[in-house]
Amino acid sequence: MLKKADLEQHLYIIHHLLHRYNITYDYDEFFQLLLIRMWQLILQYNPTLSKSLSSYLYIRLRYYLFDLLRSATRQMTTTDITHIHLQSSDAMRITENQLILEHFLTKLSPNEQRWIQLAYQGYKQYEIAHYMNRSLSSVKLYKKSVKDKFFSFLNYGKE
Repeated sequence: MLKKADLEQHLYIIHHLLHRYNITYDYDEFFQLLLIRMWQLILQYNPTLSKSLSSYLYIRLRYYLFDLLRSATRQMTTTDITHIHLQSSDAMRITENQLILEHFLTKLSPNEQRWIQLAYQGYKQYEIAHYMNRSLSSVKLYKKSVKDKFFSFLNYGKE
Protein backbone atom coordinates (compact mmCIF):
# COMPACT_ATOMS: atom_id res chain seq x y z
CA MET A 1 0.00 0.00 0.00
CA LEU A 2 2.92 2.32 0.59
CA LYS A 3 3.79 2.14 -3.11
CA LYS A 4 0.26 3.20 -4.11
CA ALA A 5 0.45 6.16 -1.74
CA ASP A 6 3.81 7.14 -3.26
CA LEU A 7 2.29 6.91 -6.71
CA GLU A 8 -0.64 9.16 -5.82
CA GLN A 9 1.63 11.58 -3.98
CA HIS A 10 3.94 12.07 -6.98
CA LEU A 11 1.41 12.30 -9.82
CA TYR A 12 2.10 16.03 -10.02
CA ILE A 13 5.51 15.23 -11.53
CA ILE A 14 3.89 13.76 -14.63
CA HIS A 15 1.56 16.74 -15.04
CA HIS A 16 4.50 19.10 -14.56
CA LEU A 17 6.64 17.39 -17.19
CA LEU A 18 3.86 17.28 -19.76
CA HIS A 19 3.05 20.93 -19.14
CA ARG A 20 6.72 21.97 -19.16
CA TYR A 21 7.31 20.47 -22.59
CA ASN A 22 3.96 21.70 -23.98
CA ILE A 23 2.59 18.26 -24.71
CA THR A 24 -1.09 18.65 -25.44
CA TYR A 25 -1.81 16.52 -28.48
CA ASP A 26 -1.30 13.05 -26.98
CA TYR A 27 -1.49 14.15 -23.35
CA ASP A 28 -3.45 11.10 -22.16
CA GLU A 29 -1.21 8.66 -23.99
CA PHE A 30 1.98 10.18 -22.59
CA PHE A 31 0.41 10.45 -19.14
CA GLN A 32 -0.44 6.75 -19.15
CA LEU A 33 3.05 5.74 -20.32
CA LEU A 34 4.68 7.96 -17.69
CA LEU A 35 2.36 6.61 -15.00
CA ILE A 36 3.34 3.03 -15.82
CA ARG A 37 7.01 4.01 -15.82
CA MET A 38 6.56 5.82 -12.49
CA TRP A 39 5.09 2.67 -10.97
CA GLN A 40 8.11 0.68 -12.17
CA LEU A 41 10.51 3.29 -10.82
CA ILE A 42 8.80 3.34 -7.41
CA LEU A 43 9.19 -0.43 -7.21
CA GLN A 44 12.88 -0.14 -8.17
CA TYR A 45 13.63 2.81 -5.88
CA ASN A 46 16.41 2.28 -3.36
CA PRO A 47 16.51 5.02 -0.69
CA THR A 48 20.18 4.37 0.03
CA LEU A 49 21.19 5.31 -3.52
CA SER A 50 19.11 8.44 -4.00
CA LYS A 51 18.34 11.28 -1.60
CA SER A 52 14.66 11.74 -2.32
CA LEU A 53 12.05 9.79 -4.20
CA SER A 54 10.64 12.89 -5.89
CA SER A 55 13.97 13.97 -7.41
CA TYR A 56 14.68 10.38 -8.46
CA LEU A 57 11.29 10.13 -10.17
CA TYR A 58 11.55 13.55 -11.78
CA ILE A 59 14.93 12.88 -13.36
CA ARG A 60 14.10 9.36 -14.53
CA LEU A 61 10.68 10.33 -15.90
CA ARG A 62 12.12 13.35 -17.65
CA TYR A 63 14.65 11.25 -19.55
CA TYR A 64 12.02 8.60 -20.24
CA LEU A 65 9.80 11.30 -21.75
CA PHE A 66 12.70 12.44 -23.94
CA ASP A 67 13.13 8.86 -25.13
CA LEU A 68 9.42 8.61 -25.88
CA LEU A 69 9.49 11.84 -27.86
CA ARG A 70 12.54 10.73 -29.81
CA SER A 71 11.04 7.36 -30.64
CA ALA A 72 7.74 8.86 -31.74
CA THR A 73 7.85 8.86 -35.50
CA ARG A 74 5.59 11.77 -36.00
CA GLN A 75 6.35 13.65 -39.14
CA MET A 76 5.91 17.35 -38.63
CA THR A 77 5.09 19.52 -41.59
CA THR A 78 7.42 22.46 -41.96
CA THR A 79 7.38 25.41 -44.29
CA ASP A 80 10.51 27.09 -45.56
CA ILE A 81 10.01 30.64 -44.35
CA THR A 82 12.95 31.98 -46.34
CA HIS A 83 11.01 31.55 -49.61
CA ILE A 84 7.68 33.03 -48.58
CA HIS A 85 6.58 36.04 -50.57
CA LEU A 86 4.51 38.19 -48.27
CA GLN A 87 3.02 40.20 -51.16
CA SER A 88 2.09 37.27 -53.37
CA SER A 89 -0.78 38.05 -55.73
CA ASP A 90 -1.51 34.43 -56.61
CA ALA A 91 -3.48 33.40 -53.51
CA MET A 92 -4.52 30.10 -55.09
CA ARG A 93 -0.99 28.69 -54.90
CA ILE A 94 -0.36 29.60 -51.28
CA THR A 95 -1.17 26.80 -48.89
CA GLU A 96 -3.09 27.25 -45.67
CA ASN A 97 0.07 26.81 -43.60
CA GLN A 98 1.84 29.50 -45.57
CA LEU A 99 -1.08 31.87 -45.05
CA ILE A 100 -1.05 31.23 -41.32
CA LEU A 101 2.73 31.72 -41.20
CA GLU A 102 2.46 34.88 -43.28
CA HIS A 103 -0.15 36.27 -40.93
CA PHE A 104 2.00 35.40 -37.93
CA LEU A 105 5.08 37.03 -39.47
CA THR A 106 3.18 40.28 -39.93
CA LYS A 107 2.72 40.38 -36.15
CA LEU A 108 6.49 40.41 -35.62
CA SER A 109 8.85 43.37 -35.65
CA PRO A 110 11.58 43.44 -38.34
CA ASN A 111 14.19 42.33 -35.79
CA GLU A 112 12.00 39.44 -34.66
CA GLN A 113 11.43 38.42 -38.29
CA ARG A 114 15.18 38.48 -38.91
CA TRP A 115 15.77 36.45 -35.75
CA ILE A 116 13.27 33.78 -36.79
CA GLN A 117 14.84 33.53 -40.27
CA LEU A 118 18.34 33.12 -38.85
CA ALA A 119 17.19 30.67 -36.18
CA TYR A 120 15.39 28.64 -38.84
CA GLN A 121 18.60 28.53 -40.87
CA GLY A 122 20.33 26.94 -37.88
CA TYR A 123 22.38 29.79 -36.48
CA LYS A 124 23.14 29.71 -32.77
CA GLN A 125 22.12 32.61 -30.52
CA TYR A 126 25.61 34.11 -30.31
CA GLU A 127 25.97 33.87 -34.12
CA ILE A 128 22.64 35.64 -34.58
CA ALA A 129 23.75 38.34 -32.15
CA HIS A 130 26.97 38.84 -34.12
CA TYR A 131 25.16 38.81 -37.48
CA MET A 132 22.49 41.29 -36.35
CA ASN A 133 25.01 43.49 -34.47
CA ARG A 134 23.01 43.13 -31.27
CA SER A 135 23.87 41.98 -27.78
CA LEU A 136 23.16 38.41 -26.78
CA SER A 137 20.57 39.62 -24.27
CA SER A 138 18.73 41.49 -27.05
CA VAL A 139 18.67 38.35 -29.17
CA LYS A 140 17.33 36.37 -26.23
CA LEU A 141 14.60 38.98 -25.81
CA TYR A 142 13.70 38.59 -29.50
CA LYS A 143 13.47 34.85 -28.98
CA LYS A 144 11.26 35.21 -25.91
CA SER A 145 9.06 37.76 -27.65
CA VAL A 146 8.61 35.54 -30.73
CA LYS A 147 7.82 32.55 -28.53
CA ASP A 148 5.25 34.51 -26.52
CA LYS A 149 3.64 35.93 -29.65
CA PHE A 150 3.57 32.48 -31.26
CA PHE A 151 1.83 30.81 -28.32
CA SER A 152 -0.58 33.72 -28.09
CA PHE A 153 -1.23 33.36 -31.83
CA LEU A 154 -1.87 29.63 -31.51
CA ASN A 155 -4.04 29.88 -28.42
CA TYR A 156 -6.21 32.77 -29.52
CA GLY A 157 -6.28 32.18 -33.25
CA LYS A 158 -5.37 35.25 -35.17
CA GLU A 159 -4.70 38.18 -32.87
